[in-house]
Amino acid sequence: MTEQQTAFLKLLGEYLFEKPSDEAFEKYETELLRLSGVQNMLGICWSALRRRNKSSVILESCKRAVIARSVLQAEKTACFFLLYRALSECGVEAVCVKGVTLRRLYPEPDLRPSSDEDLIIHESEMKLFSEVCRQYGFITKTENENQITVYHPNNGLIVEAQKLFFLPGDRISEKMNGFFNESRDRLKKTWIDNAEIVTLDETDSLLYLICHVLKHYIRSGFGIRQICDILLFCRTYYEEIDFGYVLKKLCEISADGFAADIFEIGRNDFGLSSCLPEAFVGREVDSEKLKQDVFSAGVFGKSTAARTHSAALTLCAVEGDESVKKSAAKRVFISFDSLKERYPKLERRKFLYLYYSFRRLADYFKKADSIPVTKESMEIARERLVQLGSYGLLSEKSEIEFDEEVMNAVRKRLESGMLTTLTVTGSSMTPFLVGERDSVELKKIVTGPRVGDVVLYRRKNGAYVLHRIVKKDNNGFYFAGDSQNMIEGPIEKNQLIAVCDAFIRKGKRITGKEACWKAYEFLWRKLIGHRTSVMKIYEKMKEQI
Repeated sequence: MTEQQTAFLKLLGEYLFEKPSDEAFEKYETELLRLSGVQNMLGICWSALRRRNKSSVILESCKRAVIARSVLQAEKTACFFLLYRALSECGVEAVCVKGVTLRRLYPEPDLRPSSDEDLIIHESEMKLFSEVCRQYGFITKTENENQITVYHPNNGLIVEAQKLFFLPGDRISEKMNGFFNESRDRLKKTWIDNAEIVTLDETDSLLYLICHVLKHYIRSGFGIRQICDILLFCRTYYEEIDFGYVLKKLCEISADGFAADIFEIGRNDFGLSSCLPEAFVGREVDSEKLKQDVFSAGVFGKSTAARTHSAALTLCAVEGDESVKKSAAKRVFISFDSLKERYPKLERRKFLYLYYSFRRLADYFKKADSIPVTKESMEIARERLVQLGSYGLLSEKSEIEFDEEVMNAVRKRLESGMLTTLTVTGSSMTPFLVGERDSVELKKIVTGPRVGDVVLYRRKNGAYVLHRIVKKDNNGFYFAGDSQNMIEGPIEKNQLIAVCDAFIRKGKRITGKEACWKAYEFLWRKLIGHRTSVMKIYEKMKEQI
């Protein structure tokens, strides 16, 4: 991180978490205000700097903008409470998540902006929600079977009402929705500014906040403000939160390492050791990389057009498409509903789906910067997929599904110098090793291992993976399955468990030192990025034989 970014975190720590700093923030004022703009925290940063230097000319020039935004936020909040009371009086049980429930945790709530207010409403009450909104001057912005979005023309307040906590469409969102199937049985009522608001209980609220941030992280990223939301919530409700339950749920979607990094930022940068969960302590973390991603992302990953466009590629990869180019190609033909939002005429002309798909692309590439932005977005996606892979968030079928008891027995055998045979599972090592058919002989790692070796290692999320080393450097080892185009790493040496000494392929033992297999290992490693095409050609040739 840069000096200015480090100073920005110290400034937030001093303002939000009462952690005094001896940093001379005055010399960074211009850059700190610029960073706060990218992170949509201008009012917070301005107020924090103002406490230090009330005579600053730079801060005085921002004063009018900060006050205007604060007043507008206060108007939006008052409008929301008016609508919420009306919904309650009509019998609509609207569960409020984020928004007003988080702003009240800040020293000056109106300086923490909200782009919208989110409500979870039962499907049977959605129609009534729309009617009440119309009565209070709201205009419908979008409406579908899962969500209704309205806005108020006077102040711009946006309210999103959903029947699910996360809109369906990807495997992780579907799993996260399952976490809250019974949350309505644990709802709480709280008073905020003389309004009784229905919210999730403290444990479900924290789980939701982390899942919400994870959703944005998978797509294009999230900002510092979202980390502050989580940390402030933990500090306020530490005694009421069941962190063990939160950890258990996050492990189900391989998000425990991701959450551990957020809490590590709280400890290292904001000094919050006493009010952060012990359940996450001791997990392998690398919060520096997460911080770098957060600073480059801005609010919800929208710092640049390229960063925003990269969301489609990372989401496709998380769903199982390992090639960024392949994922990009799949975005050519988006869903009918998505295309219809842009071209309403398609509703009556469904047979023109292909025409409007190509028209969408043509409209995009008419822009002068479209090609450079697309290229940059693919580079951003590649870098972020390495990071997502380190958490274990990519869709993988290569994990060896053994529990800790089994793996402990394997480790003991390896430590005693004995070989251990394991059956290959999944398809990530095809065509060399086929799941459930072939097996490997593992031995303890004494020296090395070298590039080209097949190694059993453990990810930070606890998953055991059998992949081949494709390169290594001072940061660690980089792996890929033989059927994969995406490289995962760096993996640290202490994550490595064993190296393959031999392979049992189609019942025949192979040491890997044979000339033909050494040639295969070398060529196949060099073909990474083109393996999908090679395999397609190979399959075509097999059909002709």
